[in-house]
Amino acid sequence: MSATEFGQSILDGIASGSVFAILGVGLGLIVGVTGRFHFAYAMNIVLPIYFATTLISAGLGTYPAIVIGLLLGAAVGVAMEALLYRPLAERAPQAALLAIFVTSLGLLTVCENVIRLIWGSEPRALDPGFTVSRVDLGTALGLNTLQLVWIGVAAVIVVVLSIYLARGKMGRAIRAVEDNPEMAAAVGISPRRVFAVVFAIGAALAGVGGVLFTMQGAALPESGVLPTFTAFVIVFLAGVKSGVPRFALAGIGVGLLQAISATALGPSWSPVVTFGVLFFYVAAVPLRERGLTWRIRRQRVAEASGS
Repeated sequence: MSATEFGQSILDGIASGSVFAILGVGLGLIVGVTGRFHFAYAMNIVLPIYFATTLISAGLGTYPAIVIGLLLGAAVGVAMEALLYRPLAERAPQAALLAIFVTSLGLLTVCENVIRLIWGSEPRALDPGFTVSRVDLGTALGLNTLQLVWIGVAAVIVVVLSIYLARGKMGRAIRAVEDNPEMAAAVGISPRRVFAVVFAIGAALAGVGGVLFTMQGAALPESGVLPTFTAFVIVFLAGVKSGVPRFALAGIGVGLLQAISATALGPSWSPVVTFGVLFFYVAAVPLRERGLTWRIRRQRVAEASGS
């Protein structure tokens, strides 16, 4: 791999890592606050695209259709939590983690097939609404305008969400439930309401990531699966209780890793290298140091869910 190829892979990795950062922040917020292993996050990535393309076909403008699609996707995320995950956590607190995990996998399969029944299996594309052209950043190095949009959108989301969680009333409630759900409930904060807000934010961010990636390619019913696994890698590498900036940095790191490995070894090696790093990390770092004390946490979250 030449120096030019390496430099270009760095730029491409930062760009794709910015979208991974958005997906990682959304999933990290869900897992860290609610304790739900939400593998149906893949549907939160894909559904807004299908909603938006349907509205565009009906004559609505691209960006209004995308906004409505994201809102509908957020509503679906809230419904998943309220109608499926929460009842399971309340009825079987001791087995909530496993029950929600299995339910989420089943929900993913059902949703993929529902999409095929309603919309078919043809790829869905989204026009970014502007000409995608190359911007030179140095000798033989550059990014296209869509990649620059990815980086800009990710930066805005990280800054705005960090401020919201630090200063907003609901943002402080979210952090309180994440830190100690029982104490938060004791002082009048409703974990149910917080969980709903967190799923809405997480699902909306998943939709944003899906829309940004689709503007460069196309979406299929199963297109959200690999990004969801990548988002889980980001969450584990950053640490479940990490803040928004750390999730974002982990996302960019994963993007860099994938871009460099794709350039050096070939595109098919990117997921192998990514998950290989995760397996090494899980084996090398004690669970306590990563804050993944799931046996204690699942009991706390399940009890708080009924408050």
